[in-house]
Parts: sequence; C-alpha cells; structure tokens
Amino acid sequence: MRRLSDNHKIPREAQSYIIDSTGAPVCALLPFSTWAVFFAGLFYAEAGIPELGYGSAIDTFYHIIPFTFYAIAAVIIVPLFAYGLIPKWGRMRKAYQRVNETGQVYSPESRDLNLDEEDESPDIKGNILDFVLPIGVLIALTIVTGELFLALIAAIAVCFLLYIPRQKMTAARFCDLAMHGFCNMIPTVAIIFFVFVMQQGMTDIGIASYVIDAVRPVISPVLLPAITFLLVAALNFATGSAWGIPALVSPIILPLALSIVVNPLVVMGAIVSGATLGSHACFYSDATVLTSSCCKMNNMDHALSQLPYAMCAAGIATAGYLICGFLL
Repeated sequence: MRRLSDNHKIPREAQSYIIDSTGAPVCALLPFSTWAVFFAGLFYAEAGIPELGYGSAIDTFYHIIPFTFYAIAAVIIVPLFAYGLIPKWGRMRKAYQRVNETGQVYSPESRDLNLDEEDESPDIKGNILDFVLPIGVLIALTIVTGELFLALIAAIAVCFLLYIPRQKMTAARFCDLAMHGFCNMIPTVAIIFFVFVMQQGMTDIGIASYVIDAVRPVISPVLLPAITFLLVAALNFATGSAWGIPALVSPIILPLALSIVVNPLVVMGAIVSGATLGSHACFYSDATVLTSSCCKMNNMDHALSQLPYAMCAAGIATAGYLICGFLL
C-alpha cells in the first residue's frame, strides 16, 4: 500500500491517517474483534448489565455499537477526507503543499527512515476468496449464533480447507501460523484476566458505592455520557492505555449510570468511544507508533497531522452524547 500511495503522490501523512483511522475505530465497531470480546466481557460482568435483557455479552455489545459515536465519526470522516470533501488542515495541508511543490511524499524528518525503498513484499499470487470466505463465515456465524468462539473455529476450519488442498501452504505451515496467532493473543488474554481481577477487587472494597454516594448529588444525568467520553479519552490520551482505563472506570461509571437512571447503552458506548479516541490520537499509543513505523515516517509527523481530524470526530461524538443525554 505504501508503494501504491507513493506512486500516486499521496503524502505519507495522509496514508498513515487513513490507516490509523481504520484501525481502532473499525475494531470498536466490529462484534468479532478483540475489542468486542474485551468490552463485552468487561461490561457484562457489571451488576445490572445482564439484567438489561439483551442476551449474551456479544449480543449486548451489538446494542452498544450505534452509540459508539467517536468510532462512527472517525470512520465516516476518512472517505470524506479522501474525496476532498473535508479540507486539509494544519500539517496535513503542509504535507500536500510539499508534494505539489517538491514531489516528496515524506517530510525531511522521515528521510532517514526511507533510505532503503526496495519492495520487500513476497511474490505471491493471492485470491480474494481466500480472504472473503473465512471472514464471511466468521461474520455470519457470529451474527446468527452469537458465539464468537464457535465462529472463529469455523473460520479456521474454512481456511484449512481452502489453503491445504490447493497447496497454498503445507499443513505444518498452517499449524505453525495458527500457533503463532495464538501466542500473539497471550498478552491480550493476560490483560483481560487481570482486568477482571482488578474489577472484582474494586467491587469487593466498595469503591463504586463510595464514588456514587459522593458524586450523585452534584452530577447531572444529562451530562454523564459526555463527561464519561471526555474523561476516558483524556485518561487514555495521557496514559496510552486503551483497555486499562476502561477497566478502571467501568466498575464506577456503570453503577453510577444505573443509579441516576441514565441509559447504560449510551454510557457504555461513551466508554468505548473514549478508549478509541485515546488509542487513535495518543502520540505514543501502540496504534500510532505502529502506523508511523509501517508507513516509514516520523511518529510526530503522523500524530500531529491526524490530530485535527481526530478532534473533529471527538467534537461530533461529544455533541452526540449531549443530545443523547437530553433525549434518552
């Protein structure tokens, strides 16, 4: 993708912005992503959430997605930006000016990262069905059964039947890649485990009840969704921890929302949105650093050039939560 963008004289800043904006925001909207598994389990463990009557944890997450305003806004802004319907702001405008004047797709600060421009991609002929069929099975079974684990097993089985008989890879190579994928998920599983340990500990010491009693007289139910979004986003931006902060605030904010009769789906959507904004906009989050690395550009060039668009989506999301606070 980098070589294709360079050939069309698209600034690396634009390429990295599009990649980053279709990373965490898209994951927050997909019910079969690791984000869905994490947040569904996190929210469903809170007292009162299963009693809402939306079914399983994943089914409950389905109902949260329409209220994940930041992720929705961030994804919608991408095609508007690509088609020129949204103006180029700040460093992004300077990047396009640089390309028009010099033809250089990356800044001088990124020159050292692009000394070797050889295409290292392997010469492998792909087939779109090798991607579409497993993903289609994963999506369909997740929606029909509500069981993400079953859908994942079925998708892996489809991959095996697609790749091995056609000699796309050997059975040994397939198993090696599967184990490599499992190993990559170990840190995520560890985070989820410690999140639930911490969540149970906070419940046992009664911190949620203490905070609720302290803030209930002064906080407005109308403002709670917007405050939740901005608070989670600010803490995530400061710490770079997209999942750690929601794990800390959910055992406090969700009982508070239920106690002052605020729509819990909106509040849960605000928590997911805040985490998404933090992951997307934080200068040193894993998503930001990985994106700039893949695009071979200076990290701050990427972070600062995409920041105005992230703030635009954040403003839209804040307005959405204020409206929901009044109407719901």
